[in-house]
Parts: sequence; structure tokens; C-alpha cells
Amino acid sequence: MPQKCDDTVHILEGKATLFKRPLTPHWHVRYKANGKWERTTTKCEELGEAKSKAVDIVTNAWFRERNDLPIVSKRFSAVAKLAIRRMEEAQKANQGKATYKTYIQALKGHLIPFLGNHNIDRITNALMADFAKWRIEQMKRVPSASVINNHNSALNRVFDEALEHGYITKFQVPMIRNDGIKTEKRPSITIEEYTTLHRALGPWVADGRKGNETKLRQVLRDYILILAHTGIRPGTEAMNLKWHSVGHFTKKGVQYLGINVNGIRSK
Repeated sequence: MPQKCDDTVHILEGKATLFKRPLTPHWHVRYKANGKWERTTTKCEELGEAKSKAVDIVTNAWFRERNDLPIVSKRFSAVAKLAIRRMEEAQKANQGKATYKTYIQALKGHLIPFLGNHNIDRITNALMADFAKWRIEQMKRVPSASVINNHNSALNRVFDEALEHGYITKFQVPMIRNDGIKTEKRPSITIEEYTTLHRALGPWVADGRKGNETKLRQVLRDYILILAHTGIRPGTEAMNLKWHSVGHFTKKGVQYLGINVNGIRSK
């Protein structure tokens, strides 16, 4: 029969085990909860003290298991990094959303600096209210509703990650509010403004220096007119345009030249 290692001690009728790892003087405890083996440090060097601490850790875990509470708690920063890594991997695989970049910026710029050292299962409504005040101080203004929407979406990515790993339950997710300033819709361009713009583009292209500058001005003129005629938004929609996005279609016997962008047809 193999000899029991001097650095291994069974407690709680063999349902948990104290053990030591190389390069650390602290005792660790291994136990089973929710059908999985968990390992954590007691942060104790003396065996008697470690046994007492381990009993507290294990019995508390079993209590949380009986009451449908997460066994392991993680800091917000650790879970946020998991969420960031998942979004970055999706981007590399060309499966991510354009908004992932904004979510990552929100996490790194505001959410992690304030919430990072708090346990993910201790993010309360009161703490979120404190975060909202801190954010105003940092930004030196009340953020717009769209900015807060991005922050809330980034925060939900972290809570989804925590739920998936069992670090929180759905009842521990705080209520996320949006008290930002609603931005006013930009006024539409008038026919007079469009006429002025259209008439000025031709001479502006012709005034360019021969060579690359004139070519770039011609491309910019075409870009502006396509946006003006179709309603395609500059940025992601316009950047996604390819030659296969352009084609003819017939409606009520009339043939049109159409541009398809993300399933929306513009004429």
C-alpha cells in the first residue's frame, strides 16, 4: 500500500484534502462541490490553522451549493479579461461585431478601472450608482445615452461570461440603467445645400493637382454623391460596399440600378 505523502492531510471524513504545492509554504485545500473539484489556498502555513480555515472554506462552499449560489467568486477584472479575449478572438476569426472594439474600449477605459477589484458577485445597484457618478467626474460631463448604451452592452458581456462560468447566478446581475442625455437627430440636408455641394464638387476636382490628388478627389466626389443619393451611412456600411453589391433590379416594369448593403436596398 502506498505511503501517504507528509504534505497531504485528509479532513471532514476524507471529503476534503489539505495539500502543499511546490514553491509555496501555504496549505491548499481540495474539495468537491457542484460535481466539480475545486482547489484554493488557505493562506496558512501552520497545519492546525490551515485545517480550521479549510473547514470554513469547504462548509461555506457546500452551503452555497445547497442554496444555488456560485461556489467560486472572481474579481470583475478577471472576468472582464475573459470577455475581452472572447471578443478579440471573434474579431480575428472575422466573426465579431463592429461594436466589439467600442465595448473593449469601454471596459478598459472605464469599467475595469472602477469595478476591477470588486468581486463579480458583489456588483450591486448601489455600486453601479457610484460608478455612474465617477464616470461623470472622469468625463467631465454627463455622457450621452449612446455612450451609456455601449458601456451597458460591454458590462452585459462580462455578466454573460460570469454566468457561463458559474461565477454568479442570474439573480445577482444588477439592474443596468441608462440616464444619459438623448442626442438630437442631425437635421437632413436640404435640396439647396445638396445643389450647392453638387455644383462645387466638379470644380473642386478640376482644381486638384495632376496625378494622385486629382484621382483621390474624383473618388471622394463619387463617394459623397453615392452617400447622398442612397442614404448609405458613412463608416461600416459604406466600407462594406463591394462590386457585387451593385446590380440591376426591376420594379413595376422599370429597371433600376441598386446597391445592397447588409440586406437593405438603396436606389
